[in-house]
Amino acid sequence: MFTQSDRVRDYVFPLCTGEKNDDGISFKYFLGSGFLIGQNAYAVTAAHVIKGNNEDIFAMFIDESNQWLGFKVTESEIHPEEDVAIIRTECHSLKSIFLINNAFEAQSQQYKQFAYPDDMMYELSDFGKATGRPDMIYLQGYIRRRTNHPIPNMRGKSFFELSQIGGTGCSGSPIFKIDQLGKWRVMGIYVGEQLNDRGTSVSYAVREDAIREWSPQLLGHSILVEAGA
Repeated sequence: MFTQSDRVRDYVFPLCTGEKNDDGISFKYFLGSGFLIGQNAYAVTAAHVIKGNNEDIFAMFIDESNQWLGFKVTESEIHPEEDVAIIRTECHSLKSIFLINNAFEAQSQQYKQFAYPDDMMYELSDFGKATGRPDMIYLQGYIRRRTNHPIPNMRGKSFFELSQIGGTGCSGSPIFKIDQLGKWRVMGIYVGEQLNDRGTSVSYAVREDAIREWSPQLLGHSILVEAGA
């Protein structure tokens, strides 16, 4: 039985493919990051993290004995336009500390980010033991600008351009702020980087305002209803 605590790693998690057997889960590929929303075990990630994958996908958490514990993703739905997906695992007791921001954010707004780098695969391959290195990474930065046009090789058109590069594996992680009441409010979903013709990278997140009113069939109501307050 998995019991959540106040640790961030109980709410932001890596997504991997694998096969469940008598000894646990045999991992194959690290896909990216995800995070829980609401109080009914739903989570959000980038659509490209799970899209087109025909293998079993597992959301990975660390239990009290410091072992990796995988919950199979049993349901998923992709946003019709933006690079965002909602998922649900076989563990229906999971709850979240994240709320949808439901506010306009412009350039200069500061943000925080927790995510899992692709080096996580080395941990997951280490006989299921959570070594702690590499583990979750933390970034903070500011929104460089809002965009409302397509970005080459990216799905959608509602983006924040960010000041910090997350790197491989961070797709699907939350871009958030902590408000004056101490609540963790999601402003966007990290979806990747672009290398421009000058050899420099810029990172992007899908804006929360582009998905807050989305009502997936999986949910039966909007993302804002599920995770707003």
